[in-house]
Amino acid sequence: MDANPPGTRFCLSGTFKITQTIRPKVGNAFVGPAVLDGEGPLSRDDGINFYGIEGKGVSNLRYEKLEVKDFAIGLRPGPGALVVNNYAHHNARTGVGCGDCDGHQLIGNELAYNGSGEHLGSGAAGYKTVSSNLIVRGNYAHDNIGNGLWLDLDAMAILV
Repeated sequence: MDANPPGTRFCLSGTFKITQTIRPKVGNAFVGPAVLDGEGPLSRDDGINFYGIEGKGVSNLRYEKLEVKDFAIGLRPGPGALVVNNYAHHNARTGVGCGDCDGHQLIGNELAYNGSGEHLGSGAAGYKTVSSNLIVRGNYAHDNIGNGLWLDLDAMAILV
């Protein structure tokens, strides 16, 4: 991935065992159908810091048709990201979560079985954000420990 320029579209198919956090460049797109499997973050040395795709501070990302499981946080969209038609499940903290991702869209995702008792009150959710100017539409959040959708105190101007 590092050899590719910003704006590269990665068309993925199959199952990928992820052993380190994926750090995209501006405008990268990750499009499935594909499974990103973190193989259980709670048993790893880097546990809580192990993310599927870490888009913090990276603008205009696209995550589409991905199944993301067994990370601390499955997907972290950056500002202006489009997160559409993904299945984020069995992530220890949050299926999709971010704090600096103003202007992103979360559309048509299934967020299930995310969170753990260890993270109740600090991030256990299907989706958690403290960002603003968001669109959250047509998602199915169920069977999460903690909130299905957690729009935190500083999250403003959100269309749900």
